[in-house]
Amino acid sequence: MKGLTFSYPWILALLPVLIIAGIIQYRKLPGRRMRAFLVLRFLGLMTLVAALSCPMILLPADRTAVIFLVDCSAGMGGSFREWAGDVIKKAAAKKKPDDRIGVVLFGSEPYLEKVPGEDGIGKWEVLPPGDGTDIASALTLAVSAFPDGFQKRVVLLSDGRETTGSAVSEATAAASMNIEIWCMPPPEDNFPEALVESRWRRPRHPRRKRSRSFCVSVFTARRIRKRLSR
Repeated sequence: MKGLTFSYPWILALLPVLIIAGIIQYRKLPGRRMRAFLVLRFLGLMTLVAALSCPMILLPADRTAVIFLVDCSAGMGGSFREWAGDVIKKAAAKKKPDDRIGVVLFGSEPYLEKVPGEDGIGKWEVLPPGDGTDIASALTLAVSAFPDGFQKRVVLLSDGRETTGSAVSEATAAASMNIEIWCMPPPEDNFPEALVESRWRRPRHPRRKRSRSFCVSVFTARRIRKRLSR
């Protein structure tokens, strides 16, 4: 972000008042000297008002802080974490000397594995609970962990299937703070071939000799051919 900004912009509302008052007084005063004195006086007041508003020129930062969000939910598996670790290591090898890299691991809860720093990607010895996927909380934690004076970027390593929270709302809020959001889904090889869910359907009017039915749902990341059996 760059440009001119003011810490107290409401003070600038006094400028139109001073200009109108100056024009009225200028017309009433006779003689060039009095008018010149009045002009200098109002220019000084306008300069004082502008100074009280605390103007600042924002220059673009030449350093970047990147925080990787790694999905550690149960559905991703160990091969996905290996792939995510390789992605972060490659990014760390290519970063500039002044750039910073941080890591947030998340499942049903987020965990700040590594504060944005110069070296390393963390050990990943403690994983968060994997019984859910809360991308929104991970984004919130990442935003709070960014250091000042850096361009900020979040890289999400996940399949994007959240079970809790609203990642879109958190991403919108982060974007309003000039934080870039990148998403990197894993290659298809890192997905399980198939996820099978089975549910027993209880009959409304159970009978001893009546057969029971099961409902089997199969989810795949790509088209495959498999045979289901007992």
